Amino acid sequence: TSATGTDAVVVNDYVNVAPTAPTIHIDPDPARSDQALTAIIDAASYDLDGDTVTYAYAWYRDGVASGVTSATLAASYTSKGQAWSVIVTPNDGRQNGSTATDSIVIGNTPPTLSSVLITPTTAYTNDTLTATPSGFSDDDGDAASYTYQWYLGGVAISGATGSTLAGTYFSRGNVITVAVVPRDGVDSGSSVTSSSLTISNSTPSTPSVDVTPNLPENSSTLSCGISAASSDADSDSLSYVYRWTFN
Repeated sequence: TSATGTDAVVVNDYVNVAPTAPTIHIDPDPARSDQALTAIIDAASYDLDGDTVTYAYAWYRDGVASGVTSATLAASYTSKGQAWSVIVTPNDGRQNGSTATDSIVIGNTPPTLSSVLITPTTAYTNDTLTATPSGFSDDDGDAASYTYQWYLGGVAISGATGSTLAGTYFSRGNVITVAVVPRDGVDSGSSVTSSSLTISNSTPSTPSVDVTPNLPENSSTLSCGISAASSDADSDSLSYVYRWTFN
């Protein structure tokens, strides 16, 4: 009320100020197809009016809306080579503010391997050993390849980098293992080592023998002679045990 008695109404026009754009990034970076993506707000939006700011999220794959509107995008949505972006829109309860965006390209996921088996599981000096990997897995669906390294007593065997190992590399009593690294054409996975295999003793070959005389009489003494000696793959010294049978 004024001094003259006339009522005056003062109208204050309130104009809402939209919040500023936040600062964001996608985590992790770089990212693989087996990892979820999360939009991280590094610096929150500022609202001049002091309003509480909330955020809306929209994820795009190769420029096309994916329909995902949460801060986190599950790994099941992504594949190697795809370009993903997220748009974050702040809102103060009255209106939207300026948006922020970040983008990332999905990289290659290294493969994994479950186990490696050496065969034969009982091996001798003259055997050839074979390494058989199993349980290869690659989230990107890439084809498998492998690199090998054989070990004798825990020490890498020079030049033994194939899937097989010839008997010339080991002897009776040696302990053999093999480490296999899976590859997908781009990256290598973690190395997997087989169980150890101890080389077994080789049985000597059968000798050739002759009993003399060829036409014995009742009073003859029979003698067994070795016409062709046994051989032994382990180069052991050989001895013989004799057992005579009647009829």
